[in-house]
Amino acid sequence: MIPKVSNLCLITKILVCIMNQFILYLIGIALLWIGAVLGYYARQSILRKRKGSIEAKLQKKISQTKAEAEEILEKAREKAKEVVAAAQKDSDERRDQILKTERILLKREHTLDEKISLFEDKEKEFKELYKDDKKPKNYVKEVQIDTDFEVLIPDDYISVISERLSLYNKLGDLKTEEELAQFETDIIDRFGEIPTQVVDLLNSVRIKWIAKEIGLERIILKQKRLIGYFISDQQSDFYQTENFTRVLQYLQKNPKSCVMKEKQTKNGLRLLITFIHIDSVEKALEVLKRV
Repeated sequence: MIPKVSNLCLITKILVCIMNQFILYLIGIALLWIGAVLGYYARQSILRKRKGSIEAKLQKKISQTKAEAEEILEKAREKAKEVVAAAQKDSDERRDQILKTERILLKREHTLDEKISLFEDKEKEFKELYKDDKKPKNYVKEVQIDTDFEVLIPDDYISVISERLSLYNKLGDLKTEEELAQFETDIIDRFGEIPTQVVDLLNSVRIKWIAKEIGLERIILKQKRLIGYFISDQQSDFYQTENFTRVLQYLQKNPKSCVMKEKQTKNGLRLLITFIHIDSVEKALEVLKRV
């Protein structure tokens, strides 16, 4: 029986020892947990204090920054007002200056218009007074044409002599190409298509007009030649005109088809121009047009 008791005591001691170790372990764990909890709360307390301090500092900084920003903004507003006021003043001054300049310009424009109107009136009066001086001087009064071509109104075209004479008189009064064209239209309407002789007659009128411009007093259309007699007065101003210069230039460019020379006549020395290969009145007209 004694050995059994000893074993029981031993087991009891072992259990007690184990329980003590377990209790110590639990106490250690509890202490660790309590320490951890206390540390956590301590850190939270420290963080809250630090956070409060940082927030206070941050709030203070924000307040200072806000105050500075409001001060800067207020200064900027004042400056903007000053700039706007200055700009408005400058704009008003410029507008006044522009209006003043416009009034001056309008006054000058009105004065200029009056002067222009006065000048135009004076110019009109001057033109009316001296309009005859602007007309080209007529150095040749009448051109005589001698030709072996039939330059006339045939009897078989207009049989009434008085009618033919009337048409000759009208033809002699014509001054422009438009009038000559109307004359041709009128006789076609009255008497029908014009014959070759009448065509040559009309072209002879055109030849006379050109002859007057280039200073020819007489034209001979014979033997396939056109011989023109220039103004008999060799001291005439015509020989200094642009028209005579144009004739000389044509001679220089066409030495094979025309020549100029002087000829002694019963009325004195005359300057002549001769064109060759002139086989019709129409060809004579074409040549003189080119001159």
